[in-house]
Amino acid sequence: MHVDTRRKNQLLFYLDIVLLGLGTVGLVVLVHDAFQAGYASQTSAAMYGEYMARLTVEGAMVLISLAYFLARFYKARVKELANPWG
Repeated sequence: MHVDTRRKNQLLFYLDIVLLGLGTVGLVVLVHDAFQAGYASQTSAAMYGEYMARLTVEGAMVLISLAYFLARFYKARVKELANPWG
């Protein structure tokens, strides 16, 4: 099955936008929950566990987004360096 290059690039662009948004929102919420976890650790131990669980999920979301962009960048650089005069 042949996939049109223009369509593939368009889908990758939309995937980039979605993952960039998820990574950004995840990072903002991660910082907020880190602050709340620090506050909860000093006041109420019951909420501390909930914030730490949310930090784990949000940290994973940010790491997945970052890994995706690093893989895309690495793949593009390898492709470019394979034929530097092309």
